Amino acid sequence: MISEQQLVEATQEIFDTMIMASVTAHPSLEEKVTNFEETVSSVVGLAGDFQGLVGVHCGEDVARSIAGEFLESEFDEVNEEVKDALCELANMLAGSIKTNLTQQDYNVQISIPSVIHGDYTMIIYSQAEWLMIPFEVDSGRFLVEVQLKGNGSE
Repeated sequence: MISEQQLVEATQEIFDTMIMASVTAHPSLEEKVTNFEETVSSVVGLAGDFQGLVGVHCGEDVARSIAGEFLESEFDEVNEEVKDALCELANMLAGSIKTNLTQQDYNVQISIPSVIHGDYTMIIYSQAEWLMIPFEVDSGRFLVEVQLKGNGSE
């Protein structure tokens, strides 16, 4: 499956090469965060030998900052460009995870990214294996999440 180290390395590589920003990983959370306030979450679904998701969860300020670094612009509000940038970040992470699982001889497809903005609760697969890792950038903290549930064909 996906280890904490693999998720950290994938996130750091994307920030180093695509966003040109340094990012620091913190230890994975013991409990999932499911309630979000004033947050932008981008989610990419996984299908095939696994069901699951890759998610990026950022407070609005952090989302605007990451999008600003990524797009070399400044954003005063969470608009479509900010949401698109977060979707692209989640898509790149999902692509990295798909590559990793494919190298382990699993069949995995990824969906197009979706974005949620505001105050919400998000629970996807309660029985899935999961990792949720906090990362720190100059503007604050964000979470990267992976949930995977085998389809029985592993």
